[in-house]
Amino acid sequence: MAQGMYSDMVVAGLGTFDGGVYDKVRIDGVAFVKGDVQCDRFICNGSGKLNGSVSAHSMDVNGLASFGSHVQAQQIKVCGKANIDGDLLGEELRVDGSVSVSTNCEMHSIDVHGRLSVDRDIRATRVNTNGSFRAGNQVLAEYVRIELNGHCEARELRAKQIEAVRGYVKKNSFLGAMFQAFGQQPLLEAQLIEGDSIKLEQTHASLVRGRQVSIGPGSQISRVEYSQEIYIDPTAIVHECVQI
Repeated sequence: MAQGMYSDMVVAGLGTFDGGVYDKVRIDGVAFVKGDVQCDRFICNGSGKLNGSVSAHSMDVNGLASFGSHVQAQQIKVCGKANIDGDLLGEELRVDGSVSVSTNCEMHSIDVHGRLSVDRDIRATRVNTNGSFRAGNQVLAEYVRIELNGHCEARELRAKQIEAVRGYVKKNSFLGAMFQAFGQQPLLEAQLIEGDSIKLEQTHASLVRGRQVSIGPGSQISRVEYSQEIYIDPTAIVHECVQI
């Protein structure tokens, strides 16, 4: 969309607005938007409820935004709270607040410093988190790094390189206080973790399968399958370990 060709939607008070094509959508008040929205930049500092899909180049949610359909943007940053009843699609996602997705989240890169909850799949080239996440089905990526400060879970976690290590967020920090408020313990849970190179701490899993596998402190694994190298920390619990 060529920038400067369309008008802006700027909401400072309370109102209901029609969807359409805009240069910029900025919600500083309370807005209900009917229909699909296409814009260059979407900013929500207040409260916005949109019952259609949203397509933008960049998106910033610092307040509360609720989307009734798919959301697609090249760059997405959420410092507030975003609820999406559909897919979340784009290139770059940074979550400092809370994001909830009812279907799939597909990105090139995902950085989570708050909370990301996806009912189905998380798909990305790179996933990096020191917050918490949930994937109802699976996480599929090239590279996954998890600094465990909160609770992270997926039915299946598959990537070429997987690293899940104990985090060091201070309890009196904002992130530490948030995880304490929700009673979250630093733990990764999955039925299956599969990759080429796998390093795990504070992980509970039914099956871990990889070429090079390291099982660190705080881990409980039912079965480990490895093809080349294996390391199991003396304090970790592994019920069965086989070379394949």
